[in-house]
Amino acid sequence: MRYYKKIILYMTILIFTMNLLVINTIAEPVTNVTVIPGEPEPLSTVSFTANITSEEAVDEVYVKIKECTPTICFAIKNLSMEFDGDEYSVDFTLEHSDATYFDYWLEIKSGDSWFTTEKASVTLKIEASNENDNNGNTGETEEDNNGGIPGFEILIFMVAVFIALIFFRRKRL
Repeated sequence: MRYYKKIILYMTILIFTMNLLVINTIAEPVTNVTVIPGEPEPLSTVSFTANITSEEAVDEVYVKIKECTPTICFAIKNLSMEFDGDEYSVDFTLEHSDATYFDYWLEIKSGDSWFTTEKASVTLKIEASNENDNNGNTGETEEDNNGGIPGFEILIFMVAVFIALIFFRRKRL
């Protein structure tokens, strides 16, 4: 009985080891992705073109797009890319006017495996707006409007409180 348990254990280990070797020998597809325009504006249309070479036949290609502001990223969009005989391509219209950049990556199904490329970022071209000029702005910079570096008011207040405490303690003695 013990002999059968050892054989089953060795066979299980052998099968897992062979599966790992087979998984590691499958080569990832090589991709070259082009984004046009290189520096798009928010809400504009962006074209993705991918040239994919693989030892296995490429079954499906998806581009994942995540638009972001400096503080938050929006939901990831998943677009299927169409094959035109030479390369895969898709057009996407950016959806968020306040986005400053977007990340994208490809997910490729080749054979029975899925491969994910590294993320790439594209910075959006943000034009300076003149909205503040019509709202009573006198041409001062934002630093001039602040009245200086914030935080020093608190420091002055703390020094004043400390001096007042010293004077009150001396009066009691």
